[in-house]
Amino acid sequence: MTEGLGCAAMTETPLVIILCQRPAPATGLPTWTEQGDMLFAVYASHGEFLRIVMAPGDPEECFYLTGKAFNLAEKYQMPVFMLSDGSMGFRTESIARPDMKSAKRARRKRFEGLKGDEKYLRYKITEDNISPVAFPGDKGGRHIATGLEHAESGAPKYDTVNRNKMMDKRFGKIANIEDEYKAIEIDGDDNSDIGLIAWGSTQGCVRETVNRLRAKGVKISAMYPKLVWPIPVKQINAFGKKCKKIMVPEVNYQGQFAELIKSKTDVDPIKYNIYGGAPFTPAEMCKKVEEA
Repeated sequence: MTEGLGCAAMTETPLVIILCQRPAPATGLPTWTEQGDMLFAVYASHGEFLRIVMAPGDPEECFYLTGKAFNLAEKYQMPVFMLSDGSMGFRTESIARPDMKSAKRARRKRFEGLKGDEKYLRYKITEDNISPVAFPGDKGGRHIATGLEHAESGAPKYDTVNRNKMMDKRFGKIANIEDEYKAIEIDGDDNSDIGLIAWGSTQGCVRETVNRLRAKGVKISAMYPKLVWPIPVKQINAFGKKCKKIMVPEVNYQGQFAELIKSKTDVDPIKYNIYGGAPFTPAEMCKKVEEA
């Protein structure tokens, strides 16, 4: 429910949502696959607030990125979406045994207690816009948390100056996330004739397409972003400069990620969309890329 999503944003509550996409609207094709919920994950809200959207490309990445999603939610105290889809959700696949020792757990910025006559400010404005959190039982950590706009204390406050401060605070938390979390993979060299940008399960078909076309002598590169919102503008612009053309294959009607790329970066990609409920095949993708 978007109301609950908005409440998590206003109360700055860590939240991870697994969104396993399939063809819609309504009941659609319940056991088929699609990448049709990108814009929902990015924009679903009443009012404005930021969220993080991640897109694993296979079951192994689902495992590792879920841990990263919880860490990001904890660190930034905000909603994080994980975009899976039917193609991955129904898949059985062997992966290497995960190295649990390498897993790192992020900690929320913790309330350390009060000094003198201080009062705990749950939504204190800080240099990085992230406020210390009091855990249940922390002495002096009692506070108000509601869905209403609030002062630093958490008490409702509606004046314009306070509203501006709190909006700036919430949006400012991940203003530099592209520099802090570089979850992106590049396959290729400079001066490619075409570059493919693939998100989610489409990444597997793109990998095979790149291998087949390179064997035929095509100069091709690929980019696989795992953090898809906020858009990694710097990295996509850099990739675009290395390729004569950019294509974004997606299993949806509108070319949703391509539209976001076009609106936020200097890249104007070629859309390649299928929406029949089935994933791409390497043969059809190779044909389309060669035509481009």
